[in-house]
Order: sequence, then structure tokens, then C-alpha cells
Amino acid sequence: MAVVRLAADEYSSIVQSSRVVTDRVLTGYLDEVAQKLLSAGGALPRGVSLSVTVLDKEMPEVYSLANGVLVVTSGALLALENEAQLAAVLSHEGAHLLGSHYPGIYQAFREQERKKRRGALAAGLAGVVVGAALDYTVQTRTSEVFADLDAGDISYREAMKKVTAIETGAGVLEGFSEVYQTLPPETRAGSGDPRLPLEMVADSEGLALMVRAGYDPGQAGQAWRNLRKAADRAREGSREALAMAFLPPQMRALMTGVAGPMGGIRPEALTRTISQNPPDRPGFLDSLARSREIEGMKRGAGKVGREEFARVMGNYVMGDARAAFDAGDYATARKLFQAAWDSGKRSADIAYYLGRSQVGEFAFAASEREKETAEEYLLKAVELDPRMPEPYRALGDLYGEWEMYPEAAAMYRKYLKAAPGASDRSRVQRQIEKMERKGSR
Repeated sequence: MAVVRLAADEYSSIVQSSRVVTDRVLTGYLDEVAQKLLSAGGALPRGVSLSVTVLDKEMPEVYSLANGVLVVTSGALLALENEAQLAAVLSHEGAHLLGSHYPGIYQAFREQERKKRRGALAAGLAGVVVGAALDYTVQTRTSEVFADLDAGDISYREAMKKVTAIETGAGVLEGFSEVYQTLPPETRAGSGDPRLPLEMVADSEGLALMVRAGYDPGQAGQAWRNLRKAADRAREGSREALAMAFLPPQMRALMTGVAGPMGGIRPEALTRTISQNPPDRPGFLDSLARSREIEGMKRGAGKVGREEFARVMGNYVMGDARAAFDAGDYATARKLFQAAWDSGKRSADIAYYLGRSQVGEFAFAASEREKETAEEYLLKAVELDPRMPEPYRALGDLYGEWEMYPEAAAMYRKYLKAAPGASDRSRVQRQIEKMERKGSR
């Protein structure tokens, strides 16, 4: 299939321009979860082979290529809290692959090009997309109804509510045509990007994959909330985001690829799904997770998988972050540890390294704000694990720099008590004596 071959070329371009994470434990774990999810939905289309690639990027992104590659960024993984949330975002992309959604639109585009039916895009492509990609029938509506819808202000959330009322059954969205035609104009083929309605389908079918694979569907909405929060953090101070904010809407549309011929995209863009997280998606998934149809698919409470996910992600984060720290790349180490901390992975180890990476090797070279932040995290490390010796020594160094000599000496003593066999015991003992002399002046 042409779009699958194009997707292979797109993948080559992606890995050449991005840093690929090669942690075998992490990628093996992600492959295992993805295989479990897609096995619950049947066989992939011919020529499509499933694999997962992790890109080292702060911005959380999850998308799939038409050749079967699921792409997830480290920023997305760090935003998630458990295996069920991971399953939620991977199953969304898996639904796109199992349903041949994008190859279906690609074929529709090519058919339209061959027949040169420019004016039929709004009415014709809608039917082809749903027929070729999803195998659903779009019912004919009168021009008056279409005119009313085009003039209306129906939100994504309102459209989502209609989905929950549909008899889903095995296909999850048997009545998709009805929902499709009630979408706001910007999400319908012919009025905007024809890929957007397929996001609805992948949301619903992906949730069904989760349930059939044994995961708790109640975690899906929170997964996408976490990704949105992480994306907001990643955008803070982004020059690109600031520049886009000041562009006129028409220019933004052209730059983001949602304006132009063929419903707003080129056929070649259909090698990969859009990495988009509509604001109302979490609420829709929460509602659908409680629906009669999804409840009927459940077998027991459903797996959440906190411990295994935390173990794999903890090893990955600590490995990369510690390597950066040991190499003296404190900015990278701080970014990785901070992402882990912000996503809820709050251990004494991470707090300690967050504190140390604020000031680097020498506290005297850090700003007062960096020192204050370092103290905050080091004290948190002590709170989380009072038996861990390293935070006490770091606090001793910091308080000595602040000329808080009694406090510095006290922290050094706690360090020696927590690590009686420390290799630097003699040096720390001399530091205690030095702090005591300075404190007595």
C-alpha cells in the first residue's frame, strides 16, 4: 500500500532528526503493552507491523505511523502514572492502526483526485472516509440540516455525549454516521481537517481495546489530563508558542496544516496520525468508561499497574538523569528529575538529585534562588527517607556557603551517623571542626 511505504520513509526522517531512546527494558515493556492491546482487537492490516519507538522530547506526543510504528515521547511517558494510563494512550493509536483509518482517507483522497470532483468534497469525502476507513454508512441529510449545523456552535464535548448514547456493541460505534454529521463544522470533512472525526472513533474504540485487554477504563480520562498538563508546562516560555500566538488565524491555519485544498491536508500527511488532545476528551472518556456498553465488556475491576510502571519508568529516568548528572550536565539532569517529580514520581533519590542539580558541583557559583530551591528539595529528601545520608552532606555544604555554621555542622554529623562507613569520613569530620571554629567566633 502506497501510504505504508510513505510511512516507512517518514519514520526514517523522524529517527534521523530526533534522539531515540534505546533503553531496552523500557522499549520492551512498551512493546509488550502495545502487543497486548492490539491482540485484543484482531489482526493488523496487511503490510503493517507493530513496534514502539520512544523519542527523547520534553513535549508529550503520542502518534502512530501507517506502517505500524507507535511513537511516544519521553515527555508523554513521564506524565503518566500507571500502566493503565499508558494503555489508554497506546490503545487510541492502536485503534487507528487496526481500523486502517488513515490509509482509508488516503485512498479516498486519491479517488477524489482521479475523479477531479472538487465540489463534492464536503458531501462525497465524508461518505468515502467513513466507508473506506471505518466501514460505516453515512446517512443522507438535507441541505437545510447541513446549513443549520454549519451555522451552529456545537462543542466537541456535546458531540462526545452523543457517542455515549449510541449502542456500541462489538464495533463500539455502530451509529457513527449519526454522530459524524452532528460534529461542528471545523471537525467535519469538507469544513476542516477530515482526520479530526477519526479522533472520536479512536477514543471510543481505543477504550474498548483497553477493557478487552484487561485494563481499568477509568484511568483513560486522567491519562489525557496528565498529557495536557505536561504539554502546558512544556510550552511555558516556548519561543515557537509565543510566536504562533501573535500570528493572525489564517496564517496559523496555513502553518499548522489545517487550511488548504483536500480538507486542509495533503495526502502525504496521512502517513502519521495527528498528535492532538482536545480539551473535552478526558470528560468524554470518563463518561464512556461509565457507560453500559463499556461496563458490559469489563471482566472484574481491571488492571491499573502502578508498581510495574513505576519500576520501569524509575529505572529509565534515574539511568538517563544520573548519567547526565555524572557527566556534569546539570541542566539536563535537572530537567529529567523535575519531569519525574512533577509527574508524581516522588522518591528521596529524585528529591536529592533535584537539590544537587540546582547548584551543580559548587554551591558558591549558584544564584540565591537556586540555593533556596536546592535546600527545599534536599529537606524533602530527608523527609522522605531520614536514613539516606547524601542529603545531609549536601545540606551541610549549602549551609556552610550561607555561613550558617552551626546548622552546617549539625547536618555533617547526621551524615556521619547515617553513613558510619563513609569513605569521606575524615574530610567531613574536618568540615565539622571548621564549622564549629567559625561558629564560635
